[in-house]
Amino acid sequence: MSDRLVSMYFDIRERVAGAAVLLDERALAARVPACPDWTVHQLVVHLVSMPMAIIAGDVPETVMAGGDPNPLLRGLVDEHADRSIGDLARWWASEDAALAELLPGAGLLLADLFTHESDLHGAVGSPGHRDAAELASQIDAALAGVQKDVAAAGLPPICVDTGTERRCSAEGEPGWTLRCGFWEAHRVLNSRRTREEVLALAHDGDPSRYLEALDRHLPLPARSLGEHR
Repeated sequence: MSDRLVSMYFDIRERVAGAAVLLDERALAARVPACPDWTVHQLVVHLVSMPMAIIAGDVPETVMAGGDPNPLLRGLVDEHADRSIGDLARWWASEDAALAELLPGAGLLLADLFTHESDLHGAVGSPGHRDAAELASQIDAALAGVQKDVAAAGLPPICVDTGTERRCSAEGEPGWTLRCGFWEAHRVLNSRRTREEVLALAHDGDPSRYLEALDRHLPLPARSLGEHR
């Protein structure tokens, strides 16, 4: 599994870097609706600088232990804001051996990269890779990620049912089942859909309390990201 995780990360990295180097200055300067504090260029800076900072030992132990990463993230984006996309791509590929050693214990880096790949494509009006090979594993990661907040709210598990596959956040009878494709469910579970958009999806059960759990996990957007379905 660890080799597969590393391979998935490198595959997505190549897709993201390959897409980013083709963008013009206007596209790179566009705001990312899913991360409105960042431009597309800054999003790429984030994706590159975070793993490089971990490899360099520049991430405080408090952050590595689960503390608030936002001051660090802002600092890294500011520090490397002047790097070109080409320079960032070369930097990202310069520590593959260290990355391969790091990634098996840092699944959040893969989850972050996979989620932000769709954020990048959404910002430039591209559908991106909605049937990516990594999607099945990442829907499991997204469900596991929200389960802590679901359990803390005293709620039964969330399930996703595509009609041909079914995945759940935990064992037991679900209290809410999303009936949609894995890509759309992944966007929901990572709070890339408004409350109204979530309620409009086909589902079984009462989503109201689950929306509260999702919002605690990651705040739901107040406005639609405008992603093409």
